[in-house]
Amino acid sequence: MVVIGNKKNKKTRNRLPQKNEDNGINIRGTAKRFDIQPKQLRDWKNKKGTLLTTAPHVAKLHPGKPARYPKLEDDLFAWISEKRANGNAVTRKLITNKAISLSKSPELLANNPDIVGFKFSNKWLEGFLGRYDLSERRRTTVAQQLPSDLIEKQNIFLRAKTVNIHTTGHERSSFTVILACMADGTKLPAVCIFKLKNIPKENFPHGIYIRANEKGWVNEQEMLWWVENVWTSRNRFGNPRSMLVLDSFRGHIVNSVKNRLVKKNTNIAMIPGSCTSKLQPLDVAINKSFKSKVKDRYNNWMISNIHAFTPAEKIKRPSYST
Repeated sequence: MVVIGNKKNKKTRNRLPQKNEDNGINIRGTAKRFDIQPKQLRDWKNKKGTLLTTAPHVAKLHPGKPARYPKLEDDLFAWISEKRANGNAVTRKLITNKAISLSKSPELLANNPDIVGFKFSNKWLEGFLGRYDLSERRRTTVAQQLPSDLIEKQNIFLRAKTVNIHTTGHERSSFTVILACMADGTKLPAVCIFKLKNIPKENFPHGIYIRANEKGWVNEQEMLWWVENVWTSRNRFGNPRSMLVLDSFRGHIVNSVKNRLVKKNTNIAMIPGSCTSKLQPLDVAINKSFKSKVKDRYNNWMISNIHAFTPAEKIKRPSYST
């Protein structure tokens, strides 16, 4: 294996064996002059023919470790190629999820029973991308009004290949989720607030409250509603003396909300500004996991083949109940 570990040697790696043959310079003398290892120079000399035909950016000639499950990776690459041909975005997480899905197929399980315990880690993903010469591209902004000749201008400026992708057109759409739990771990019903004028008439999962307002976030009215409908449900026998830990969001600290909580026998513990990530129990232990699971569900929906498209060839957004 020839590994080009020093970038400054890449420009001279193909010339060094020629110098040695034509000028009679010994291996050690040449290696010392160019500050490289003699063994590396011998490897370059022995593989001169291959090196001369190798692209300058290639760091090693060895193809690397072979795929453990080539059939799975071939199917995965075919799926990625199909998605790219259709203009769909394919992220690292989507690739991993699809690989896990393919590993559960009866055919693969029959021929590779050990695949059940295989971990599709980041190391495996990097190897897969390298084996199939796949590159990553960053999605550009979707909010800015772009010129009609964007592709031409972009290629002139960057001289790079551009990959157009299909999206739902709702990348910047958002909704708010209110999570709350008791000190003993009991979870209070979650509240989803959508940026709508009216609550959608859809079949939502049991145990979740659905709210809607023009901003799609928590305000004074939503907090008052939450106190009356969620906080008071923590104990079916009434409102025992309790303490509620809140951050310093303005919707939490208005007088009307404070007064309503006092009437419900509740003491308020207000977390100082900019300290939520350290002192808010949900932020420390729950929110990251919750957001990660929501993102996984969205990614799984994106890789599914059940999609309808708008006249502009954008994927129709999922329903609010989804």
